Amino acid sequence: MKKIYLHIDFDAFFASVEENALSNYQQEPLIVCGILDNTVCCSANYIARQYGVKAGMPVFMIKKLVPKNTLYVQTRLDLYERISKEIFNYLKQKYSNEIIVYSVDECWLVFHVKTKKYEDYVLNKAKQIQDDILKTYKLSCSIGIGRSMFLAKMASDFKKPFGITSILTDDDIQNKLWPLPINKMFMVGKNLTKKLNEIDIYTIKDLALCKNYRALKKILTINYIDYLMNANGKDNEIVLYNDKQKSFSIKRTFFKPVLQISELYEYLNWMSDELSIYLKKARAKTKRITLFLENKKHHFYRMQLDYQIPIYKEKELKYEIYYLFEKIYDQNEFEIRSLGIVLNKIVYEDCDKQLKLNDLTTLTNEKKSNLIWKEEIKKIINTSINEHNDFTKDDETKNMKMRFRH
Repeated sequence: MKKIYLHIDFDAFFASVEENALSNYQQEPLIVCGILDNTVCCSANYIARQYGVKAGMPVFMIKKLVPKNTLYVQTRLDLYERISKEIFNYLKQKYSNEIIVYSVDECWLVFHVKTKKYEDYVLNKAKQIQDDILKTYKLSCSIGIGRSMFLAKMASDFKKPFGITSILTDDDIQNKLWPLPINKMFMVGKNLTKKLNEIDIYTIKDLALCKNYRALKKILTINYIDYLMNANGKDNEIVLYNDKQKSFSIKRTFFKPVLQISELYEYLNWMSDELSIYLKKARAKTKRITLFLENKKHHFYRMQLDYQIPIYKEKELKYEIYYLFEKIYDQNEFEIRSLGIVLNKIVYEDCDKQLKLNDLTTLTNEKKSNLIWKEEIKKIINTSINEHNDFTKDDETKNMKMRFRH
């Protein structure tokens, strides 16, 4: 059985929603923004993009590029969130009850495919979903197909708008993923690109085949294994394969970076409550919490906590999320563009144990291969790093990697 991810990314979502809301819309350039000239573009339809308009561009600059018949529409976040929630619920009910919402206009659907012709099956399924969304909601989306969330996310960017791309095989990885510049890799920003360029990593292939593990770990810190596995197209899940959800996640993206810590705590409070409800409904507990922050410069920060005793209670979850936030947030350093929380190592009341290397009987061959690959690369990297006595890590970084709080 194959586990396949479909990443659904709506094309110019805000602008498309506004086009549908205008009864007299006549294929004109459309900009979603604030009401003043010094505000920025939140979204632009593809007609406006032909004139060089991009998200984040100030409105006064846009007016110099586009024709006079351009429509300027004020941002309506409540409307976008309502339609987004409606579509995601529709997809969950009709296509897959395993859905991972990444943002207001992006999600993954998970499929477990038994047929040997799984590639044809998921391609047909993607086309069916794409056409259904267009017919039902009059919204265009691009879909990426992959054997991991990362590969599906990368694939959805290949053909926009209204495209479908798959990265499923090793040949797909080598021919489609590896030639991309390293700055096109998900979770690699400008600063990280610069640092990777300094050790001669310019493409995703360079990262995948890099043997300079000491330098990689120094640059990527606790995330180095994740980046290597993603670049090599390896699935990074190591829990027993079954039909239960292996993670719960929630993310909030802000359309204006947030600096006020009181406002951020309000969002964290809401997000932790939502996750607590998810766990309660699934009769599940978590042994790992990961918090992601993205600042206005699109730099990502991550910290995670592992637990010997799984947690699920609302107060416990909230306390641990607050703790993570306080450890990595510095109000004087950056404003927050997005917050994300992921619960992993999910333990269900009636099953699920953590996978060990000597317990591979219930896994598919692909899962076995990925797990063994991960353990082997860890050994190689640790051996390589230990040979360099001049490479050290401070205690705080060690605590970021693994912290047992019970």
